[in-house]
Amino acid sequence: MGPKWLEQAYLLHVWGFHEAKLGIDDIIGYVDEVERMVKETEKALTH
Repeated sequence: MGPKWLEQAYLLHVWGFHEAKLGIDDIIGYVDEVERMVKETEKALTH
């Protein structure tokens, strides 16, 4: 499909928010990657 981060973002967005099929146990493994993506986004927006 694409880069790993894009696949993870898609999974969390679609199945976690729109479809509401994911619970805490399903997403806990993504927390570190989401935090990394947020920090990268903050850096891109502030520079």
